Formats: sequence, structure tokens, C-alpha cells
Amino acid sequence: MKGILNKDITLKIISGLIAVILWLYVVDIQNPETETTLKDIPVNIIGTEAIAESGLFILSDSNQTVSLKVKGRRKTLAGLSEQSFKAVADLRGLSRTGEHSVPIQVEPSIEGVTILEKKPYYATVKLDKMMEIQKTINVITKGEVKEPYVALDPQITPNVVTLRGPSSIISTIGSLRVSVDISGQNKDIVTKQKYEIYNKNEEKINSSYITKDVETVQIVYPILKSKQVPVVPQLAGSVAENYVIAKTEVFPSTVKIAGKSEVIDSISQIFTEPVTINRIEKDVEVDVPIHVTEGLKLVEPVNTVKIKIDVERQILRTLTVQNIRVDNVPENLSYKLITKQLEVTLKGIESNINTLRSNDIYAAIDIKNLGEGQHEVPVDIKVFSDVQVVGSHVVTVKLSRQVGEDTKPVGNNDQNTNSNTNSGYSNSPGG
Repeated sequence: MKGILNKDITLKIISGLIAVILWLYVVDIQNPETETTLKDIPVNIIGTEAIAESGLFILSDSNQTVSLKVKGRRKTLAGLSEQSFKAVADLRGLSRTGEHSVPIQVEPSIEGVTILEKKPYYATVKLDKMMEIQKTINVITKGEVKEPYVALDPQITPNVVTLRGPSSIISTIGSLRVSVDISGQNKDIVTKQKYEIYNKNEEKINSSYITKDVETVQIVYPILKSKQVPVVPQLAGSVAENYVIAKTEVFPSTVKIAGKSEVIDSISQIFTEPVTINRIEKDVEVDVPIHVTEGLKLVEPVNTVKIKIDVERQILRTLTVQNIRVDNVPENLSYKLITKQLEVTLKGIESNINTLRSNDIYAAIDIKNLGEGQHEVPVDIKVFSDVQVVGSHVVTVKLSRQVGEDTKPVGNNDQNTNSNTNSGYSNSPGG
């Protein structure tokens, strides 16, 4: 009995060994161990937060890959994909700019796979200093608005933007620009646009490494109707006694203003802010702001004008006038001037008064509708327009029907009908 039992155990062992050998044979033949290569396994770059905290910027391509040569059973290898491996490059510990080689660590996520080889072994990482700048937006204007309209300075919101990125790129930035076409426009332009980045060589920069706090800006281009108008000085107060303003000049004498049509069409001139001239006795030259009323804009880059005020002293001068003209002598009457001459006192600026002579002053009387007898007749005195006649004057004239030695007959007033009347002269206040 014991021999039979021993014989059964031996047979069982032999059967088990045969089964194992048969299983190994089948596995090795039907699912043999083999090798394969997998390409373009993405490498996950980690530790970027630490790089940013160090004030550095990663310039390298973030889409780096690795190729793997692996070994395993055929069926296992057949099911492999990119997701079957975890490839990482850890940047923690890097603290200087330049190019770095960082080992690529790869781990399979499936058992039974052995990594024999990886290419490349290192990930190449280039680091640069992080840089941040603020830049204003420049508007490039194309075309011209419709006449007589003008385009004022555009308003940009926001006007300043913040750019961030590697110093090797940020340091080359020269300007930020948007372009607006205003051709033929006669009303405000409102638009939103992306701005473009240019380097200092006027070349456009297109870089994914640059981050912006805003991508687009709003441009409002005010377009207003314009016209050229004279500038009128506002003078406050009075010059010193016995002095007058001889001349006032404004430089520039005209300015261009702009506004809405309903406002600009009602404007014919623009004033300065008041200039105080109290008790001045000499010439004054002063810069004065232009008074811009609500709804108006100054087109030209000028907010002030220069006002030149020439002041001269007034004096009195008395001249003797003997040439008295008689107008409108009644028919059939003759006249005789009893008053042979007049003492005329004049007031004006010294430079004008001192050049006057008696022949520059003309006196005339009108005896129309007067009858025979002696009459006191007011005199019309003509003198330069910027000279005043002080007081009023009368002459005595006698009209009669007899013709005597000193009596002027009808029609015999040729000396008094010459061209003494001149628009450059003014009348006496009493004439």
C-alpha cells in the first residue's frame, strides 16, 4: 500500500512539471518577450513655479518629447501608448540664466515593461531673466478728415499697458501701435483694436513669450468742425491820466478753433483772459491765456498769445486857423466873415499833435436858410481822426444884398469850395 502511495506522488510531481514546461513553452511561443521603440512621448516640465519665483523665464519649447526603447511580452507591448509612461524634467534647483540640461525621468505605468534606452537623455532648458515694462499706446493716423473738420488728439483707454516676458525680448521693445483710418470722416470715430508690438528697429514682434495685461484698447477720435477766428484782447482798467493806448497788437492775431457745428457756427471771434492796464505809463508786452469757452477747443498747440500795448502821452496844443470855408450861401445874398481866425485847441497823443500845422486843420460853416443880418454860426472843424478838438467854436458872419470891399458876393466862394472835405478827418464836437 505504501508503495502505491509513493508511486502516485511521483506521478503527480512529474505531471506538474510537465504542465509547467508545457505552459512555458506555450507562453514563449505564443507571447514571447520582445522589444519595441516608442516615439514622441511628451515630457512634462515641472518646477516652473519655482523658476518664476526666482525671477526667471523659461525660453525653451514646452512641447519636448522623448523616444523609448522598451522590453516586454508581445501582448503587453502591443497595448502601450503615450499614456503608458510618465516622463518628467524637474527644473527645481535651477537659479541662473542660460542653457541647462535637465535629466528626463521616465516611469512606465504598466507592469512587465522594462525601459532599455531613452533619447534624448536630457531636456534642454534655456532660462532668461523675467522683465516687466509699461508702454503707452501710439496711434498711427491714416488719411485726412473732410474739410473744414479737424481730428483732435485721440483718447486711448487704457493708454498704458504692461508687458511681461524674457528680458532678451522685452528689452528690445520700442513702441506699441494701433492704426486708425480717418479718411473723409466728419464725426467722432470710436473703435476697439488689438495693438501691435514693434522693436527699436521698427520691426514687428510676434512672440508667444510676451504676456499682456490687456489685449485690446479703445480709441476715441474726436472730429470737430473748425474755423479761423481773430483773437480780441480784453483790457481791464484804465491807463494813467493824460495817457492813451496808441496801438494794441496780438500775436498770433488769429487762431483755429474747433467744436460741434452748432457751437462753431455762432463764433466770430475769441477773447483773451482780461489784462489789467491800471495806470500804466509805458508800453507793455505780456503773454495772456486765451479764454476758451465751453464747447470749444484750440486746434493749434497754442494756449496763450502775446499782447503788445503801445501807450503814449496826451498833450494839448493850440493852433490858429484862418481858412474858414463858407457853404450853402443863400441866393441873392453876400456874406462877410467878421471872425477872421479861430484859436483851436487840440488834444491827442504827442507824436501826432507835434506834427500838425495850421494848414492841417479845416473849418467850415453852413449858412443855408440864414437871412440878412449878422449871425453866430457854429463851426465844423475837421482834423485827423485820432486827434480831438477841445470845446466848440463859432464865428460871426454878416449877410447882406450889397457887394462891398469885404463882402463875398453870391457864388464868389471858390476858395471855400475846394476839396477840404476828407474821410480821414473828424468833425469838431461842437460842429
